[in-house]
Amino acid sequence: MGIDGPSGCVPRVLACFSNNLLRREPLKLVDGGESQRTFIYIKDAIEAVLLMIENPARANGHIFNVGNPNNEVTSDS
Repeated sequence: MGIDGPSGCVPRVLACFSNNLLRREPLKLVDGGESQRTFIYIKDAIEAVLLMIENPARANGHIFNVGNPNNEVTSDS
């Protein structure tokens, strides 16, 4: 597995963009730029994970999107 992860940058957008910038290569856009990402402060992400840990009966088996929809970024942004 390379630095871009197992599925060609899908889950590691910041790492992929950083590597492309350092290598002076074009930025790779997932799905032709159709994918969307939402970035949040690390403090908020940690708080979300802690809430899941503290509430395992409510959190186990569920998928959570902890990003802020007001911070959504697309290739058109």
